[in-house]
Amino acid sequence: NGERGSIRFGLGAVKGVGGSATQGILAERKANGPYKSFADFALRSDGKTNNRRVYENLILCGAFDSLGIDRLHLVQAIDRIIRAKSKLKDQGNALQEDFFVNSGLMPANPLESLIEVGPRTLPKEERLRYEKELLGFYLSGHPLDALFGLEKSIDSLPCDDARLRNGQQFVLVGCVGDITKKITKTGNRLWAHVQLSSRRGDLQINIFPESYERYGQLLIQGKILVVVGSVRIQDDRRDLNGIELHGIDDYVQRLGRRELRLTLSGEDKKLLASAMEPIADYLSKNRGPMRFTVEVATGLETFELRPRADLRGMINLQDLAQIAQHQAFRKLSLA
Repeated sequence: NGERGSIRFGLGAVKGVGGSATQGILAERKANGPYKSFADFALRSDGKTNNRRVYENLILCGAFDSLGIDRLHLVQAIDRIIRAKSKLKDQGNALQEDFFVNSGLMPANPLESLIEVGPRTLPKEERLRYEKELLGFYLSGHPLDALFGLEKSIDSLPCDDARLRNGQQFVLVGCVGDITKKITKTGNRLWAHVQLSSRRGDLQINIFPESYERYGQLLIQGKILVVVGSVRIQDDRRDLNGIELHGIDDYVQRLGRRELRLTLSGEDKKLLASAMEPIADYLSKNRGPMRFTVEVATGLETFELRPRADLRGMINLQDLAQIAQHQAFRKLSLA
């Protein structure tokens, strides 16, 4: 709708939708007004061009998010809606009359009741995976959100390609995407091109035989990895070659006695104080070599809190997620 902060993306560019379905959707909207709900969209859509795949792909890419029902519930309703539409078409007006709420009044959309709404939602990992598959990019978040900002303290690859130098070493955090396996011309050894979704964007990483043999088991789509590698520049070609691969927890532990910094902010002192309980609980469960510092910004001042010297911890992203849910939490970083 052109509002600041909104995202506009052509429906025809959604994988599996295509021009015919898009033109039909736009023509119906122009003729009879905006779609009020998914059931309204389904009832008014052309079944010849808007098939199950079109419904599902539009739902899973987020096209109906503004209508207020989670993608999971809409996907689960597709088959019921298609069957009901078929019956409506076969039986015509006689069946539609069965849905009249009161004689002489227009009926409620008979498809509305087929969408069951409950507490379950589509898991974030699945939501992002479908967005990437159908749109070519992540829309509602990024897999690295699960690190709560930690990756920014690890990444060393410059964002500007002009700053890359041949032989330059780098560390990069990303989520594994497409993996294209190759075989060397001599020796028949496996290696791979790996698409890595990072904060810098989607990058191709070459994992050559020596590294593939050692770390290939870590190459799983959707897995967050730390790549330690080097830049190779030849003529105008820039290649990123992965030398080592590590899980995020394992890599941070390898850094040794680094300090983990948790940043909290807010003006409500009680709210800030309540964040200390889950932090203390975390440290009691996850003992390790790392010092922990809590940075607190109240709006008027910023100060640091440090646990006693012998109270050290380790990275456990699953448990850190409990702290990250607190309203005062802002980010994680390594010092």
